[in-house]
Amino acid sequence: MKTYIFVLVVLAVFLSAALANAAIKLKDYDQYKNSFTFKEYMAGVGEGFRWANSWIDKDGSGSKLYCQTEKLTLTHDDYLRILDYEIKGGSAAYQQDDPVELILLKALQHKFPCNDKGNRSSENTESNRSPRSKGNFNSSN
Repeated sequence: MKTYIFVLVVLAVFLSAALANAAIKLKDYDQYKNSFTFKEYMAGVGEGFRWANSWIDKDGSGSKLYCQTEKLTLTHDDYLRILDYEIKGGSAAYQQDDPVELILLKALQHKFPCNDKGNRSSENTESNRSPRSKGNFNSSN
């Protein structure tokens, strides 16, 4: 009996790790978007982008991924709202096999654009943004 439980636990761990390593495609977004695990995962992706931005800023090694104001802290719900807005606002421009993780990055870039010097752009509001340029992640966009 103990061996059986041990095998089930090991199998569950491996399956969880396999799912965590797989990108979630846009075509699967509606299936996952309300699950707690997905919400936590996407918040983790968003926080990873934030940490990458912090490192780029500190290191001075390149342009930021996006230029969120330093005083603004995004919550789990904020990341999901930004992602959902991007998908609903133009999912036809994305391919169904595009990973939602990269769509989140594109959404953050649209929400918090940078100027030529990699600083926060003055166009950082929904009302005064120029139209978004969306693209297929499988192309050079």
